[in-house]
Amino acid sequence: MKDYFVANISTIEKNYYDIVNQCNLIKNNYDGDLTKNYHQYNIFSLTSGSVYFYDIYKFLNKFVREKLNKPNERMWFQAWLNYHKESEVLDWHSHEWDYHGYISIDPKNTITEFENYSIDNKVGQIYFGPGYRKHRVKVNSSYDDYRITIGFDVTLDSMMDTNCFGMFPLL
Repeated sequence: MKDYFVANISTIEKNYYDIVNQCNLIKNNYDGDLTKNYHQYNIFSLTSGSVYFYDIYKFLNKFVREKLNKPNERMWFQAWLNYHKESEVLDWHSHEWDYHGYISIDPKNTITEFENYSIDNKVGQIYFGPGYRKHRVKVNSSYDDYRITIGFDVTLDSMMDTNCFGMFPLL
């Protein structure tokens, strides 16, 4: 039985070039590795003035609540920008959270392999499923610039006792 969800976010498909340009601006103005420093920021705070990221944020909130069938429970999430050259894509890893997902901005020709299934990544696609699930990125065709995705983790537990500055409430 499938216990994960995949959908498309039309805002990304319709505004692809503008959203990629905004991601490039973030990368060029952020001092450090956006993926390694995921716990120090939230991509939606860095893009809070963007109408496109506002729409992505609203979609993410609604999508997660609908898929978990938890319209009124407290939830928090962290979200970060993955911005990788072909040689930097992520190898096998997992997320120690209740739930994990990612949003494909410019995924190139890649798939995300999980231990028992794989997802063909497409522009504007969101994946959401259980955390603690090992996965990696597999490159199907070489590319010269950057693969861009938003990774996110969701928890139902209060985060007051951690050093996770990137946590936001899921509203």
